[in-house]
Amino acid sequence: MVKDKDDPLDGWTDLGMAELIQKSKEAPLEVMWFNAPNTELLGLCDILDIRARLLHINTIDKWKKLADTCLTVRYHDQKDNGINWFEPGAMSYTIQQWSVRNPVKRRGEFNKNIIISVRDTVKKKRILVDGNDRATILTSEVNSQVQPNIDVFLYEWCGEHVNMIFPCEFCQFYNTSI
Repeated sequence: MVKDKDDPLDGWTDLGMAELIQKSKEAPLEVMWFNAPNTELLGLCDILDIRARLLHINTIDKWKKLADTCLTVRYHDQKDNGINWFEPGAMSYTIQQWSVRNPVKRRGEFNKNIIISVRDTVKKKRILVDGNDRATILTSEVNSQVQPNIDVFLYEWCGEHVNMIFPCEFCQFYNTSI
């Protein structure tokens, strides 16, 4: 089990890295390492001690914890202007902040109930890398007092060196005091 005593979410179960890699490639995540053969990606994760885990989120309270603490790959500057991840001063919105800024309405049931995130256990940051629209919709529904049926599986890359696999997503935390 990944040791992450500062994680606001609990109830994680260990997951095989091969399954997480497959789910991530199916998403598909646009990460440079995902063009590599699975054996190389598995080896890299083993060398970097990156682990896979899974959390079933099926309550509004657990969803709120995720929405309040998980960051998106949507970025802004100090004045709340939308900018790119590579621009100086880029900061990620939380799911909660993004859903308020950019509310999205559901157009039927979700095609899949999977969301993928990455947790840096040193920086104590979690970033959503797949499922941003589903997360925004669920958060908007919770905020508007709609009682959505929350049944989501959060697949997560976790460890001290996840920034080696997801460098663009985490670079904002390595050049500032955030």
